[in-house]
Formats: sequence, C-alpha cells, structure tokens
Amino acid sequence: MKSTGRLFRYAVSFVACGALLWLVDWVEFFQTAKLADGYWLALVLLIVLGDRVFMVYKWMILLRCSGLPVSQGKAFRAYFVGAFWEAFLPASIGGDVVRVAWLARRVANTGKIISSVVIEKLLGAMALALVAVGSFGLLARHLAEASADLMVAIVAILSISLVGMTIVFSHRAHHVMKALIAKIPLRGLNGMVEKARAGVLEFRGKPVLVGGVLLLSVCEQAFPIAANFILARAISVNLSLKWAAIGMPIILAVARMPISVAGLGITEGAYALVFSYAGVPLTQSVVMAVTGRILVLISSVPGIWWTVSVSKDDAPLLVADPEPGFQEGH
Repeated sequence: MKSTGRLFRYAVSFVACGALLWLVDWVEFFQTAKLADGYWLALVLLIVLGDRVFMVYKWMILLRCSGLPVSQGKAFRAYFVGAFWEAFLPASIGGDVVRVAWLARRVANTGKIISSVVIEKLLGAMALALVAVGSFGLLARHLAEASADLMVAIVAILSISLVGMTIVFSHRAHHVMKALIAKIPLRGLNGMVEKARAGVLEFRGKPVLVGGVLLLSVCEQAFPIAANFILARAISVNLSLKWAAIGMPIILAVARMPISVAGLGITEGAYALVFSYAGVPLTQSVVMAVTGRILVLISSVPGIWWTVSVSKDDAPLLVADPEPGFQEGH
C-alpha cells in the first residue's frame, strides 16, 4: 500500500512535468529568466529567509512550552538542516524527520521534539487552509465561475487538517494509539512513540498557546504573498498585489497536497492555472514558480554547513522526562 502511494506520487509529478514541458514556450522562458532583476530577486530571498526565521520562532514557542532547554541557536540550526534535506528527500515529511533527528542528538528528549513538530505542522496546515478558503471566496467574486477542482483541493486540505487536529487532541484516539504502541516489538521505539503521544496530548490543555500559534501561522501567509508579488516585479510579470494575495494561498494549498513528489509539477501547474485568471501567461507563471523554487533552495543552503559540522556545544543535554506528560514551559 505504501509503495503504491509512492508510485502514484511519482506518476503524478511525471505527468505534470511532462505536460508543462509540452506547454511552456522555452524560448520565452529563458528570455524572461535572463532579464530578471537581481536586486529584486535579492529582496525576495530576504523575505524567504524572514519566513524561515518566523517559522523557527513559532517552533521555539512550542519547544519552550514543552519544557525543553533548547536554545534559539539549536532550534535555528535544526530547522535549516531539515529545510535543506526536505528539498532532496522524496517524502513530504522527510525534512521534519531530519530536523527531529538532528535536534534529538543534542537534546535527549525525542518524544517532546516530535510532539512539537506534529502540532506545528497541523496548525500550519490548518492556517493555510483557512486563508486559502478566504482567497477562494475572493477569487469567486472576481470570476463568473471559479474552478471546482481548486475548491475541492482546498476543502480537502481543511478537512484533513481538522480531522488531524481532532485525532491529535482526542483521548479516545490516544487510547487506541497506546494499545497499538504496546504491540510494537522494538522496545526503544515503543518508548519514544509513547512519549511523543503523551507530549502531544499535553497541548490539549493549552488552548491559548495553540490558538496563539495558529494565529501566528495565519499571519505567516503574508510572507509568500509578499515574496511572489516582488518576484513578479523581478521578472517583469504584471501581477498585482491583490492577485498575489488571492492566488498564493490557493497555490500553496494545492501544492502541499500529498499527491506528488515535493509538489513537483503540481506547484508549477497551480501557478499557471491560478494566475491565468489574473491574465498572466502560462510561461511567465512557470518562470515564477521555478525561480521561487530556486530561491527557497538557496535559502536553505546554511543547512549544508550545519549538517556536516559538529560544534562543542552540540553534546546531548540529558533532560528529565516526567511521565506521562511534561511540565509547564516558561
């Protein structure tokens, strides 16, 4: 079943990339890319880096409230290491696994680290879906007929996020999970998963914290909107701020659906489809998408250094792990 899902994602990316290779005017593509303004691109890169820092800040809130003695420097490095590997690993959660593993080597409490990442990803997905629904509403007001496929994708992401949050914070679901964990033959893995389960459940008693991080995740959607508005200027694409605000949440919501390999082909297709409503030609939309991918990859370059370097302060910190949950953070 797992291999079937992987093959399906590869097939979707292959077909989507093949369609784009056929439809894109490659002469126009390279001419548009060649004339890109370096100063505007540098500004886009700064915004992307600012988005990364904002994500680290959100994660730090969850880590600190888990009672983990994680410095800002360690969280920052762990996030960038994960971001770098995310660009190359086929699984959508590959970067998060690397992030957890990297930090767990330095803070010996893998369960709490996993629980913080689970909550962060769920709240991020819910925030994106909520903003995308609003964006779709604005799109529908501008058009006689909005794409039904887009709406299905957005509603699917929102539904999955809500179901995920319900399961994560449900005592009944955790009782079922605990029974399943007990059947895991690997003793070490059993204990780690149990601690992660208990850590996630502790967030249920902190609605203000969860609500605050959700609000920050909603505000975070401004970064890709600003980045792509300026990116359009960098490559001389006529895209208004209004259409960037309408389009980017929808594009990101579609691109992050687990139906392709790292959104390859789907992201570029979403750019072409959504921004076609704003009058942007297909080739120019694909130039934006590809340039954005490259800049995101460049923004994760610091992760290369932190992946291979080992500093003296990276020795694991032994943290007492109260059972079944953890103490209140600062």
